Amino acid sequence: MRVVLIGFSGVGKTTLGRAVAEKICFDFFDCDDAMVSRTGRKIPEIFKTDGEAKFRELEFEILKELLKSTTGQNCVIATGGGVIENSHSCELLKEEINVLYLRCDKALMEKRANYLCDRPILQASDWQEIYFRRESLYESVAKQYVFIDENLEDNIIKLFTVLGLR
Repeated sequence: MRVVLIGFSGVGKTTLGRAVAEKICFDFFDCDDAMVSRTGRKIPEIFKTDGEAKFRELEFEILKELLKSTTGQNCVIATGGGVIENSHSCELLKEEINVLYLRCDKALMEKRANYLCDRPILQASDWQEIYFRRESLYESVAKQYVFIDENLEDNIIKLFTVLGLR
């Protein structure tokens, strides 16, 4: 089983994905980590230097490679928050069986935005507009939604329930 996590920057895809993968002995892959490994640069630097369009192209290539290399593998993949900004990435995600959209309420997102200020999208003054605009894009590719809160253990249980795991 391959599980792909999508959702806004800072919602907890990496933290929850890593924790779930560890509990069920799956491999874990993070698209942002793969991008940093490939380029030798941090996400904010890539975003700033190359621009968003080039960043999204690279993000698509990494997603495509990760999906191809993990076919038939038990793993959890955490995508970048803006992966759905690229229509090619959306098409790849629509083909996946277990794409889970991690959502949280506005108050939690605002709280996280205050301490995740290194994220390019959360540095934008209009990040809330971006958040709401992306919502329909996440919904268009997700097979299921998981509403998360601040409690990691509760979130793991919610994800297990959605996936039919114990």
